[in-house]
Amino acid sequence: MLFDATFAPQPPAPLPDTARPWLPESSEALAILDLSGFFVSANHSFCHLVGYSENELKQRTFMDITHPEDTELDVGYMQGLLDGKCDRYMLEKRYLHQDGTPIPILLDGSVTRSRSGEPLHVIAKVTDLRPAWHETTMRRNGA
Repeated sequence: MLFDATFAPQPPAPLPDTARPWLPESSEALAILDLSGFFVSANHSFCHLVGYSENELKQRTFMDITHPEDTELDVGYMQGLLDGKCDRYMLEKRYLHQDGTPIPILLDGSVTRSRSGEPLHVIAKVTDLRPAWHETTMRRNGA
């Protein structure tokens, strides 16, 4: 088992040079996590979405900002990703903003691997679903 939330964080593998240029400048919310689930890097869009600075995120795991009801499912998908059972997964779940507000998101998770196939990092591409949820609520309420 590669992923175990009870393990102390290991020093993350260095980010691939190809990740550095696109991460900060993308308008998409993007984050890179180590194999223990700790944030290694996050762009401005991701930080804005969850209300934490990049330095604050580096002290947290994805579980720390995931709604408690969604954590178990997310951990299972991530384990499958690291075990090589899938190359990526998409999951609707909720993050918790720093102020405690739930944020519905669509997570597109993938993994970078070494040439020998060993997992190095997890890439999280996140879509904020609040606009879609708001529109659905408005339609339900007849507005």
